[in-house]
Amino acid sequence: DLGCGDLRYLKLIKKIIPSKELWAVDIKIQETTKEYYDIIFLKEDLERKTSLPSNYFHLVIALEILEHLSNFDNLINESYRILRNNGILLLSSPNARSLEALKYKIIYRRKWDAGDKTHVQLFSYKDLLRMINTKFTVLNVFGYKFFTLKNVLLPFEINLMVCKLFYPILIDTIVIARKR
Repeated sequence: DLGCGDLRYLKLIKKIIPSKELWAVDIKIQETTKEYYDIIFLKEDLERKTSLPSNYFHLVIALEILEHLSNFDNLINESYRILRNNGILLLSSPNARSLEALKYKIIYRRKWDAGDKTHVQLFSYKDLLRMINTKFTVLNVFGYKFFTLKNVLLPFEINLMVCKLFYPILIDTIVIARKR
């Protein structure tokens, strides 16, 4: 998990696939996360080449990290380098062309930062696809969240349909791609 933060995604994966080797990579590893002794922790700056082994991983997760980096191309290049042939990249980022971003532009007359002042740059779903198309084959693209409405839950089937059909305007873009 590149940019693992508080380990929320690795904890979930560990529950689903408990016997797999998991690596947590971030520029700062929180001491509270080290209680997960069976996860390999690496303190790395994702804006530079990392010490991760080449052609090693079956899956690289980079969720909600790309927008925090100035050198975002390095994350894509490192993902490619460390993935095995036919390995999978799971990438997500706030969508700069979402309805939420448009709402901020029209109503609040300011740029949308996706609720996080540490974001360096936001990308549209087309930007994400352009970034990875030279090294990866895109398997699936979908969106997540229409608006930031608290306590609004849609039935699973409707939510899935919305995520698949309306990804160009949803708040987050999720891309699943295979290394060429």
